[in-house]
Amino acid sequence: MSVAQELYEGIEIKGFGTVGLITYMRTDSVRVSDEAQEASKQYIQNNFGDEYIPDVKRVYKGKKIAKMHMKL
Repeated sequence: MSVAQELYEGIEIKGFGTVGLITYMRTDSVRVSDEAQEASKQYIQNNFGDEYIPDVKRVYKGKKIAKMHMKL
């Protein structure tokens, strides 16, 4: 969230000054990019081991179901 906030407020870009790079921070989406999922998987494998990687990748179609799984 702090990175998104910084991108929203603007960062200094040489020759352009402070520039906001995003217009809206979407914080309630259950969508996670394939690239972010793969990077997370690699991090978990490297730091904690394969036993912490689920057999099946979770894909949520809505916030209600995702929130239910987070409470488990």
